[in-house]
Amino acid sequence: MNRSFRRAVPFLGALAPALFAVAAPAGAQGAAASCDVDQNKPGSLAQAVFTITRVQSATDTAVKNKALRDVISKVSGDPKAAKENPVGTAFTLAQAYTMLAQDVRLANHATRADLGLAGSEPVDLLKLVDSTVKVVEAAKPGCAENALQVRQFAWRNVINAALTNLNNQQLDSAQYYATRAAIVVPESPFSHHILGSVALTKKDYAGAGQHFDRVLALTANDTSMKDLRVAAEQNIQAVRFTQANAMIESGNYDAILADPAKFGDMALTQAGVAASQANKHEAAAKLFAAALEQNKLQRDALNNLAATYMQLKQYEPMLPITQRLVEIDPGNPDNYLFIAIAYQGIANASKNPAQKKAFTDSLLKYNRLSSEMPVKVTFTEFTRGDAKSTLGLSVENLAKTAAAAPARAGAKPAAAAAAGPKTFNLTVEFLDKAGAVIDTQQVSVGPVAAGEKKTAKVEVAKPGVQSFRYKIAS
Repeated sequence: MNRSFRRAVPFLGALAPALFAVAAPAGAQGAAASCDVDQNKPGSLAQAVFTITRVQSATDTAVKNKALRDVISKVSGDPKAAKENPVGTAFTLAQAYTMLAQDVRLANHATRADLGLAGSEPVDLLKLVDSTVKVVEAAKPGCAENALQVRQFAWRNVINAALTNLNNQQLDSAQYYATRAAIVVPESPFSHHILGSVALTKKDYAGAGQHFDRVLALTANDTSMKDLRVAAEQNIQAVRFTQANAMIESGNYDAILADPAKFGDMALTQAGVAASQANKHEAAAKLFAAALEQNKLQRDALNNLAATYMQLKQYEPMLPITQRLVEIDPGNPDNYLFIAIAYQGIANASKNPAQKKAFTDSLLKYNRLSSEMPVKVTFTEFTRGDAKSTLGLSVENLAKTAAAAPARAGAKPAAAAAAGPKTFNLTVEFLDKAGAVIDTQQVSVGPVAAGEKKTAKVEVAKPGVQSFRYKIAS
């Protein structure tokens, strides 16, 4: 089964203009209040901070960059600055560097002269941001939030360049810019999203899975990252399906069973079906059981596991699976027949006469329920989506032709009376993986004539649906 993946995410907006504020005003609260970096001495720092503050909102890039180069030249050329105030010097340079990094060309292809430093050799501006911020982070733990803002300011335009290239299918460029952005913000969910998307497109499934797993870990408690989390979850599903398909095609079911938790329940069920078709029933049973560990009421896994246990003549583990199947799918006579077969197998193996009789009685009970059922419900579709899930079903009226009234002596036999059409009413509950009800829908199918079928479709526009169950009445 092919699964598409999501990769587009919104561009990042501008960061707060107070990005470089260090000393908090009177009464201010939060992390900024504990960030006490001194940028007032020597005089070159105080003058530099004044210039940086003045050009923050400048719209002329050339003018802004020249002012920042002058700042860097004066501060880096002042021997007193680094000696007397190494932390203040590092933070001031970091602020100037990060503003220059708004120019994506400079952020990725700069010379020392481009930055106001002595010499003309190539230099990595993002590494300069990182190294100077690290000085502040190590010396002033209370400045962690301010330091992160400086990092993010340098990172923003570079990561947006990566997003632009990703959305334009320029995969190598997207990978380049995302990797570059990670120099200043190593554990950004956006960088991992982009690198994961590139890896997935290039069929590096192991790498893609690692990056999308990091997206989920980094956004676990951040409700503002909902879209990114949804994309990561979908992409992980696509990765797992693709990996499972490759293993299925090679017949390598042991590789899936070695770590079934990393595959979704649908991929495990699909692998189980393939193993069963290859007559590897032991592996199939383990795969279906692993799917049910993740989604205990998944109908296809229950149905296939019951059939596989029957094939293996493992009737004792078959019984509870068939009973669970009937609980969620009570309108199919085949499910009751599964229970009857399980009881028959258990009865045949029993050496205790009383138990054998009890098992045989249960066999007869469920065999009768199966043969006397007036309806058969089957499912043609179950599509699980982020925002909407769809269940397609078919209802067959199994009512037999009614018996004819006795004829008078000498009269012709009366024709059999046809059973009338029936309308069947289903209450369908859509469930999450734990079996909790997410939504309930009422479905009326009919009238359905005896021996005929009618189809219906049920949709639920809520997230999190993983399975379903229903009750039926006529």
